[in-house]
Amino acid sequence: MTDNAYAAAQASAANLALLSGQSEHDAAVVLGSGWASAADELGAPVAEISLAELGGFPRPTVTGHAPVARSLLVGSLRVLVYLGRTRLYEGHPVDAVVHGVRTAAAAGCRAHVTLLYPCKPPDRIDPPLLTALSELTAAIASRRSGQAE
Repeated sequence: MTDNAYAAAQASAANLALLSGQSEHDAAVVLGSGWASAADELGAPVAEISLAELGGFPRPTVTGHAPVARSLLVGSLRVLVYLGRTRLYEGHPVDAVVHGVRTAAAAGCRAHVTLLYPCKPPDRIDPPLLTALSELTAAIASRRSGQAE
């Protein structure tokens, strides 16, 4: 990782494009504790990439967080899904904790959603959440095509 956090994010985004085969992504979703098992319900990955391969990401240490990113196609949208994240209380500096957000922005993401679950992990994604994600992706697609409401 370079001393410049934004340059590091640009480098990680370039690695993401190379490894995923997607020149950019439209939205990012971070799956918090308990959500990694529900990742499959978001769609089949175009690519699954170790965060170490992207560069600049410290390894998550909290149970239920995987050091993996997936690139998905949801309709016409390219969605970046992180199956884990790091936190300040794990002893990481701020730049390391927000590296995923900066990388997503550098990769072209116009929306970022973090799903947290403070209690029992869900067995599956609830229909209201799928509806909300569908509405989010429709809104992004509309803006991307210049048809924003």
